[in-house]
Amino acid sequence: MILVFLDLSNAFPSARFDLILEKLRFFDLPTNLYHIFRDFLSNRSASLNISGTNVKKLITGGCPQGAKSSPMLWNILINDLLCMNLPPNCYLQAFADDIVLMVQHHDIDCCINRTNIILKWILNFGNRTSLKFNAQKTKAMIISSKRNIDQQQIVLGDDHVDVVDVFKYLGVSIHKKLNWTTHIESVSKKALFLYHQLRKCYGSTWGLSFDVLKHIYIMAIEPIMLFACSIWGDKANKKCITKLRSVQRNFVLSMIRGYKTISFDAAFVIADILPIDLRIQYLNHIYTLRTNGVFLGLRCQLKVPISSLHHPASTILRANCNDNHDFIIFTDGSKINGHLGSSFVVYKNIDEEPIFQAKFRLANYCTVYQAEQFAIERAAFWIKDKQSTAIIYTDSLSTVNAINNRWNTDYLIHQIRTWIKDNHICIEWIRGHQQNIGNELADKLAKEATTMNNITFFFCPFNYLKKIIRWITTIKWNRLWLSSNNGRVTRLFFPTIFHRRNSNLSPDYVITQFISNHGDFRSYLYRINRANDPYCNCGALEDSIHLMFHCQNFSFLRILINFGNNFNLSNFFKNNYEIFINFLYLLFLFK
Repeated sequence: MILVFLDLSNAFPSARFDLILEKLRFFDLPTNLYHIFRDFLSNRSASLNISGTNVKKLITGGCPQGAKSSPMLWNILINDLLCMNLPPNCYLQAFADDIVLMVQHHDIDCCINRTNIILKWILNFGNRTSLKFNAQKTKAMIISSKRNIDQQQIVLGDDHVDVVDVFKYLGVSIHKKLNWTTHIESVSKKALFLYHQLRKCYGSTWGLSFDVLKHIYIMAIEPIMLFACSIWGDKANKKCITKLRSVQRNFVLSMIRGYKTISFDAAFVIADILPIDLRIQYLNHIYTLRTNGVFLGLRCQLKVPISSLHHPASTILRANCNDNHDFIIFTDGSKINGHLGSSFVVYKNIDEEPIFQAKFRLANYCTVYQAEQFAIERAAFWIKDKQSTAIIYTDSLSTVNAINNRWNTDYLIHQIRTWIKDNHICIEWIRGHQQNIGNELADKLAKEATTMNNITFFFCPFNYLKKIIRWITTIKWNRLWLSSNNGRVTRLFFPTIFHRRNSNLSPDYVITQFISNHGDFRSYLYRINRANDPYCNCGALEDSIHLMFHCQNFSFLRILINFGNNFNLSNFFKNNYEIFINFLYLLFLFK
């Protein structure tokens, strides 16, 4: 396989206005819109005023910077390039002006030959559109098991294309051996640079707080380290993961103001930061869920692609429609004891008996919001099938607003808009529980539907499956913590990850020392050769547990705050946070 990363010289300023307008004509753009773009691109100029002298130049090309239409105009210009009729197993991709050609064949010589042919076509396209491809900056990568390959065979015009082992495309370092060591080394180096810059802003006892540092890490540092992990996450070797964990540990120790000797397991529990290998697994599961829509056998209600949305000019809901409709419909959704149901009732006249009614049971993991939408979707489909007009009343204002939002990509909302797009169906909101006969009957049927055995709608909300994935990831972390031989003292405070998650601990320089047992204690100092013996003045081994519970020198402090030996360690940071923290500060001060 051969990858060619094409470089365009002065790409966006080289886009000619006349060619863009010609392409717009080719796409049969409506005349009024074409005239808007023509006027937008006509008579554009740039001026420069220096010392009273003004120089003005007419601009005949370029995608205007800052204009919302510029990306679309650029895509229109290079559309012919991406739509080339390429040989089998050949592919062109572009992200703005970052263009890559992929050619795949089992015979490397045939692969090189096809690559050169396609590069000629690309060069001809550039000549037609006044876009210049820079052969010096264009790079190629050969991915093959064959060792002796003539790297001078790939040409762009009259120039040879350099063959490289590594190339950075859209922020991802791609290696010819398809390993990710280079990429992870790159992001680790970048993260460490930011870490050293951040370290200048605080010390062990001053500067940025734990909450601020944690927020900076989650929002700024972690995205750098995990960029595109859906591609490389499940392929990274143990060495790569170890490198990322090492970088992550630096940030975690800084957050909790801990000593470097604190174990990896204990430090991450104290900081309540998910280890990066588990974080990668979590993000990969989320990516798979967004792509396939299935997790653990449950199907997720995915968003519809933007390209599937209806044209903005199409009329969906008619405001204050006064027409006489063939039918009047009331819909509702309800949840009772964790069971969901939805229904709709059809009237010919509101003063008469209903002519049709239907009720549906939804899976227990669905939401009331989905039940309201599903009721409207079924009612709209019923009307579409009848080829009639109708007005649908619902007491869900959020659903009405979602239908009115042209950019809403919810599947059920899209289905509703599809059914009503070509039919005269109006949807209006009414206040619920106002003794409206139709609304009350729909509510009654929806409640009855919760007891039905047959389930009609199985798609669960995305956030529900996301919560399950998060819970599974936490279970994995908890299993690692329970099986770890490190963090003996920390485990007394947090026997499980859930104890840490339920606490409101904000560790600092003092707190971290006591709950990690890595600090100014003679047993620890003796272990790192900073003290002559590990014993307290009272003769016992001096560690954090001894000072907090057993040392007679600080009995007055324990009596002062009513702190006894039967204190539940695992509830310190939940039920007695202020008392215990004040005790630690006093203990640290007097020792």
